[in-house]
Amino acid sequence: MPKSKKQRPSSDNKKILSHAHLSQAEIDDDASLRGISLDYLLEFAWEHSAWDMPTHEVVRQLIVPATAQTGQPYTSLLPAETVGLPTIFVSHSWQNPFGLVVATARKYASSYSHASFLWLDIFPITQHPGINQMNDLSRLEAAIARPESTTLLVLDKEGRPLTRCWCIFEIFSTLLHAGDRFGKLQVRAGSLVLGGTGEFVPCWDPERLADLANGVNALHAEASVPADKTMILGRLEQLGVVAQRNGVHELNRHSCDVAGESVVGVMSSLYYESARLLITTV
Repeated sequence: MPKSKKQRPSSDNKKILSHAHLSQAEIDDDASLRGISLDYLLEFAWEHSAWDMPTHEVVRQLIVPATAQTGQPYTSLLPAETVGLPTIFVSHSWQNPFGLVVATARKYASSYSHASFLWLDIFPITQHPGINQMNDLSRLEAAIARPESTTLLVLDKEGRPLTRCWCIFEIFSTLLHAGDRFGKLQVRAGSLVLGGTGEFVPCWDPERLADLANGVNALHAEASVPADKTMILGRLEQLGVVAQRNGVHELNRHSCDVAGESVVGVMSSLYYESARLLITTV
C-alpha cells in the first residue's frame, strides 16, 4: 500500500511537551526518563514498513543494527524534540506485531490533550547485552512508578502478554505503585489488520481474555532470557507474589487473583460498558 503523506496517521495532539527542563545528561543517565513521542512512533512504523513485523524482528532488523556502533539505546539517536518524560508505560509482548502496539497506543492516547510520550522498552533500553543494558533494565520499575505515568497493557486476542514474565511483572508493579490512584493500569485488547494499513480491531471476545487474565501465573510465565525470569521472580518475591519454600519458588495465589481481577475489571469497564469500541481505523 503506498504510504503517502496524507495516509500516514498522526497523533492529533496539539501541545508539545518534551524534555520538561531535564538536561540531556539526566536523560542519558536514567532510562526511566526516555519516553518517545507518539508522532515519532507512528513515523517509525511507516518509514520502516514495520506494522506487520513481530516486535522481536523490529529489534533484530532495525534497532540492533542502528545502535551497533555505539551500543547505546535507540533514543540516543533521536532528535531532542522526540524524546521526553513518559506519561504512558507500554507493556506488550515482543511476539506480537509491532503495529498492534503502535495502533493501540495511538487509540489510547487520542484522549490526551497534550503530546504523548511513551516508554516503549525497545527504544529506551539498549538492546546490546552488558552493563549498560542491566542498568537500563534496573530503571524499568521506576518508569512504571512515576506518579504521572499510566501503564497501557496491549493484549492480542490470544492474551500473550499474560503468559510473559516481564509483562506479569509490569502488571504487579503497576498495582503496587498505584496507591489510591484509580486507573493507573489500562488494558486494551484487539488485533491488527495485516497489510500495513494500520487498522486496529478491538477484542470481540472479552470473556475469553478475562478467563486468561484469571489464570495469570508468574511461575509458569515465559522469558526469552532465563536470567530475566530469575531476576523477576526475585522481585516478585519481594512484592509478595511468590514465596520461597525449601529453596523453591511457590505462587501466592491470592496476589495473582488480585492481579487477574484487576485486569478483568479494567477490561469489563472497557468492553461491557463502552459501545463505542467497535472498529477503529488509525
